[in-house]
Amino acid sequence: MAKGPQEVLHRDWLTRDPGLSNLQILKFPNATNYLPKASQASRFEALWARSGKDWSYAESVAGPWAYPQTFGGPVSTAPGSSVSTAVERIGRVVTGVYNKVMNFRALDPRDARKGLAAAGETDRAVWATFYDPQTKQIRTADVEAEFNRQWPSGSETEPESIGLEEVVATTTGKGGQGFIGDSVTRKAVEDRAMDMAKEHYDKLFKVVEDVSKSRPCDLVFRGGETEVRVEVKDTTGDGKVIRLTVGEIKNSRGPGWRTDLFIVRGIRVEYGPDSPKATDGEFSLLEEWIPRDEDLSPEVFTYRVP
Repeated sequence: MAKGPQEVLHRDWLTRDPGLSNLQILKFPNATNYLPKASQASRFEALWARSGKDWSYAESVAGPWAYPQTFGGPVSTAPGSSVSTAVERIGRVVTGVYNKVMNFRALDPRDARKGLAAAGETDRAVWATFYDPQTKQIRTADVEAEFNRQWPSGSETEPESIGLEEVVATTTGKGGQGFIGDSVTRKAVEDRAMDMAKEHYDKLFKVVEDVSKSRPCDLVFRGGETEVRVEVKDTTGDGKVIRLTVGEIKNSRGPGWRTDLFIVRGIRVEYGPDSPKATDGEFSLLEEWIPRDEDLSPEVFTYRVP
């Protein structure tokens, strides 16, 4: 499928990539046939799927995760560095993650060094989530937990992340949630859940805004002075257990708006000659949703070695 002028992968990006720098085509450009390893093909697919795409909230979390580890010093992209780790996890090129780290340097009032003044709405939302202006510190425990929740070790084998929520479900005849390795199928399932939520709220509010790629919620509805923020989740199980990010929990407890939890179950995926189609599904709704501490159980811990 043809891509736009910004949707390209440059050779120098591949030569610096931790998973693709050993591609035979880079070492022996005059050869005829090149057989990449399965891991290299998966890595290339991930980079190609994201080329030219705006950074999602989930991807941008990698910035404040890698940034504190470079604070006060140079930003290394060498293997084993925080930038290199983020590159492997989220499926972005080295220069992209480096520039994202520099965006957060520009947002950091503590650092007098010049960063990159390209930070957008998503970067500012992420920074506001994890930077505490009172203590003038990044909430490192929160951002580490968020990064590992969004991008657990092994997520580099997932070809793409769509929007805020990385874990979605499809109908398999089994309960519970699971990973969808096919990015097209994953997006079809997410779009189905989002469409059902929009259809429900369109009857109640005049203004709807899809903010899933820039803020720690999916939809914002406004009617008069009322603002409702909606978190949309989909699952094939009974919906009694769902995954939440740190940003989603913080958003649900924020003042000045109402947060609803919109859960869609039983979405079916039909595979045709063109693309997968997501259909069916039923939803349940928790209005004025504020998750209680006793109902939350951590899935990821960070440990500081003494």
